[in-house]
Amino acid sequence: MSAGIKKRHFTLEELGFILAIGLKHLRLMLLFMCLFLAAGLFYAVYARPVFLARSLIAAEFTPRLLGTEEVYGDADIKYLASVITSPDMLVRVAHRLGVKTTYERLAQDCLVKIRSKIGEGNTIEMEVWTYSYPTCAGWAEASVEEFRAMREEQRRKRTDYEIEAYTEDMARAREKMEQYVEETDAFMRESQLSSAKLELEELRYVPARLRVVSTDLQESERVRDELKRNPQWTVTERLTFLGKHLAMVDANSLIGTTRASAPVAPGTVPVIREAVITADAVKSDDDWSQLLKDREAAEAEFATAKEKYLPAHPAYRKAQEALDRATQALDGAYAAFENRLLFQIEHLSSEKASLEKLLPVYQERLNTVSRLERDYERFTAGRLNLTKSYAKMANRLETLDFGGKYETMQVEFAGHTLLSRPERPNSPNRMKLAVMSLIAGLVCAVGAAFGMEYLTHTISVLEQAEEHLGIPGLGVIPELMGGRKGRPALLTDGDHSQREVFRVIRTNLLLDQSLPEERRVILVTSAMPKEGKSLTAGNLAISFAQLGQRVLLIDADFHQGRQHRAFGVASAPGLGGVLEGEVTCEAACQHSSVPNLDVMAKDRKGRSVSELLSRAALGEMLQELRSRYDRIIIDSPPVLGLAETCVLAPHADGVVFVLWSSRTPVSQLQIALRMLASTGAQIFGCIVNRLDLGVATNYYYYYYYSDYYYHSYHRLPEGELPEPSLDTEAKRG
Repeated sequence: MSAGIKKRHFTLEELGFILAIGLKHLRLMLLFMCLFLAAGLFYAVYARPVFLARSLIAAEFTPRLLGTEEVYGDADIKYLASVITSPDMLVRVAHRLGVKTTYERLAQDCLVKIRSKIGEGNTIEMEVWTYSYPTCAGWAEASVEEFRAMREEQRRKRTDYEIEAYTEDMARAREKMEQYVEETDAFMRESQLSSAKLELEELRYVPARLRVVSTDLQESERVRDELKRNPQWTVTERLTFLGKHLAMVDANSLIGTTRASAPVAPGTVPVIREAVITADAVKSDDDWSQLLKDREAAEAEFATAKEKYLPAHPAYRKAQEALDRATQALDGAYAAFENRLLFQIEHLSSEKASLEKLLPVYQERLNTVSRLERDYERFTAGRLNLTKSYAKMANRLETLDFGGKYETMQVEFAGHTLLSRPERPNSPNRMKLAVMSLIAGLVCAVGAAFGMEYLTHTISVLEQAEEHLGIPGLGVIPELMGGRKGRPALLTDGDHSQREVFRVIRTNLLLDQSLPEERRVILVTSAMPKEGKSLTAGNLAISFAQLGQRVLLIDADFHQGRQHRAFGVASAPGLGGVLEGEVTCEAACQHSSVPNLDVMAKDRKGRSVSELLSRAALGEMLQELRSRYDRIIIDSPPVLGLAETCVLAPHADGVVFVLWSSRTPVSQLQIALRMLASTGAQIFGCIVNRLDLGVATNYYYYYYYSDYYYHSYHRLPEGELPEPSLDTEAKRG
């Protein structure tokens, strides 16, 4: 079972194991090292010497009024770096240095490798490897000279070609432009497009103004109708409602310039007249808000006078007269607002009628202009913009004529920063070659020895388990922190991530539709000892108990069972006593500190374990426990080397197989699974245990697996019940 995450120390046993492997394959390792040393010696003796020169080429840029960078494209540091390593340039440089060759034979005759890199301050670092010292020393300087000569040749050819071509194109462009001008003038005279656009602009305002007027008119009529439907409103309520409306209406509906026209006769232009309406024309004489305040004050004074005086008293009559005046003033303000609303409705109706008469005229003019513009587009479609083209060609000729005579980029050879000596070539370096041969031979020898030793394939991740074993994967368990000394790490001692691992395993066991419906008794085992089956069984039982189910954990490992120490219960009474008939099932099931979880310890007896488990009492006990518990988890011994698991497997509904990541060989796992299958056991799936997160590949795999699987279902907060209910789980399997 897992001992938790601890820093791994190199033990003397492991050192002895490695030395034993080395001694076992010593002759093979010595053979590999001798072969690599012999190969290095052969290369040092027969390889051609290679010389290295690391040089600097500097470029100085001088700005010009009429630069030729866009014409020739040869005044750029990147262009220089690419040209000096081009095939044509390499052959020219080789010829300048006296080597008559072709590009196909260049690598055989003189040049091994060449590399250029742009450095700081408009410099190029050139590295050249050649078979001869004179060629290596003079390559960079010869490259600069050949670049100047090649650039001059290319410029001369380019200038002659472009001047001849542009002169002919400009002559044709002048003739074509004159023809375009004549045809365009004739079209504009015939189509009358300009006059149609002017007539359209006179009525451009009509659609937008009609939308504004229609909206304001609709709102004003709605307010008028609302006032008519509510005759019970007081003057104050009417003034408040009407004042809000008048404050929201656009001022342009009443204040500004309004256009109207007389009826339009067919074929004539409408006559437009203007009427100016000012704010004073519709403004009330009094501010109704102030009048409302005055009335409220008069009502208060009248109420006071009414309490103190009789109706015949002068003060009473004075207060009553003041109240009547305030009421009349407020009624007058409402009448002014109502008149203003009616005037607004009348004015907007008149303007809307005028605009609706102008709308067909506007639409007719718009259609006419659109038709003429389409005709103009068809007329000008496909024509070249000869004016811009002619100007570009003239500017190009001017640049070639004047700017091409002056250099923008001056290229100079700046010397060597590294140059191999004639007597000591750069390659082959005998000392370096000997060290590399020795290291390569040692690495290959060690790799071959350990490769032969570890040809036995192991499983490290869940996908490999599913592929090689042919059973579904239930989850991955990383190395968990241990609990108190002598006890395995339990979920009660772990953090949320550890609990999440077993929640996933629990969910896969409950919801996998490919598994049998009956999953009440689950046997947890492994192929070999110390693979973590007891830890997995205990934590799986805790996980089911946290779901709210009644769970029993049976420790059936009579050899190394430690579940009683893990959960802090007594080692007896237990399974051995029940099978011997000494105690009852109820007495052997001890309550643990985990709610809903009981533990049945091993209580080992002196007689043979396999014979004890082969008794009919085992089946009777499990049948009785099925009626008392929702889930029974059996911690069994390893399959290989012991017969107990094969005896227990037929009594369980299914088996959960635990394997040690990167440790247990596939062959042993397959043997164990075949043994279980021979007993008729149903394999629910496998769990990859003790995944070492200290290994980078395992660390990446575990968190990828967590993101893909662990977050694919809804995670409940701590203490919340449950994921699926017991009834739902029973229906699902």
